[in-house]
Amino acid sequence: TGQLTGTEAVCKPVVCAAAKAAPHAAIVGANPVHFGQAVRYECETGASTTGLPSGAANYSVSCLAGGKLGPSQACEPITCGAAPTASFAVSGGQNAEVLFGEKVAYTCVTGFSVDGGAASAKTFDAVCTADGNFSGVQSCKAISCGDLTKDSMKHAQYSLGEYRFPQSIPVVCDTGATVDADPDGESTFHVSCGADGKFANMTDCKPIKCPVPPNPTSHAADKTGEVTYEENVLFTCSTGYSTDGTPIGTKSFSKQCEASGSLSRSSPGSCVDIDFCYDSPCGASGICTDSGAGVPAPGYTCACFEGFEEKPNGLGGTTCSEDDCAGDPCGVGGTCTDLSKVGGGEGAY
Repeated sequence: TGQLTGTEAVCKPVVCAAAKAAPHAAIVGANPVHFGQAVRYECETGASTTGLPSGAANYSVSCLAGGKLGPSQACEPITCGAAPTASFAVSGGQNAEVLFGEKVAYTCVTGFSVDGGAASAKTFDAVCTADGNFSGVQSCKAISCGDLTKDSMKHAQYSLGEYRFPQSIPVVCDTGATVDADPDGESTFHVSCGADGKFANMTDCKPIKCPVPPNPTSHAADKTGEVTYEENVLFTCSTGYSTDGTPIGTKSFSKQCEASGSLSRSSPGSCVDIDFCYDSPCGASGICTDSGAGVPAPGYTCACFEGFEEKPNGLGGTTCSEDDCAGDPCGVGGTCTDLSKVGGGEGAY
């Protein structure tokens, strides 16, 4: 018949076996594919064909004439390199290569925290990101102990302001003060800011103390026991005493507690028994005898010479004056007897 018989043959492209899944990648589009086509792989987030942020995010595998897929690339996790150093923090993985999504744990060194607070976090994580950099890297800060104010320590000089671990602050006690109130005690010391956020060795300086001696017979103090630096003690003379031993002398003196731990020297500085005969109250016609230590005014007696007797001097004491027979009031023909010497009234003879 001159015609071909049978089914007409048609040539078709060779079909390659289905592509297999690849790490860190997903197949996008047709699979399987035939000769002349390619299977497309898209790298997952955080991966590239070189493991670098600049690497390609996809690749293709061609179907070859022999029905097999051609050479393939791979998606590799992006590397951020070695973990960076963080100020005042340590990490166990700083020398190892860190890949996308991996974390590096950091711990602040003693006395430091993420924000300088004593109760704040002392650890943090750095994460490798898709751009090849680390996020979350922090610098640990020295823990703060707060401020030293003028009221933080009494009777002391020091620099005011905020202090952080491990700062040390020199402190100098004021003049007249030591750490233990003893004149030979320490007058300088250091306060330190601790890792716990608290000041250590912080104490007040104490005013130096001076003992007040027991009261002697001659005078008495208005304070007993001990007084502190620059405090005054008033001493009052006992009855029959003055600061210069005279009836008109002052009857008190004061002393101040000094930095040496002793009461100051003063002038006058003591009370002495009054010598009530110092200005010859009996006059030239008698002998004055002081009545003894501590005897109050008038504090003396007069031994008058013949022809003289003790009479009030108008000052609370007596003096030797001519007796009532002075001038021979009885005349030549009689003998005068001063009756005031034997109990009679003044002027009687």
